[in-house]
Amino acid sequence: MRTAAGIGFPGTGETLTGMLGDFGVATADPGTLERARARGVLAVGLEDGLTRFVLLSPPRMRVPSSAPVTVEEFRSALRGACGSD
Repeated sequence: MRTAAGIGFPGTGETLTGMLGDFGVATADPGTLERARARGVLAVGLEDGLTRFVLLSPPRMRVPSSAPVTVEEFRSALRGACGSD
């Protein structure tokens, strides 16, 4: 973020990366987000029916943040953490 804003940072580079995605949630089960949170996934309802998910996926924790995440990678990580997507 600082690099993108042109703000210098004398510290070290990234050492861990996670994933963030905004998705429409198709389920009507109100316990779904609570189950995700109980498994370490940050899940926050946004406007317009979207939900923001933030999670760590061991296979991607050392991938540079500049590498794009595919929808399937995100879904797979969410299924791994929660048992469903």
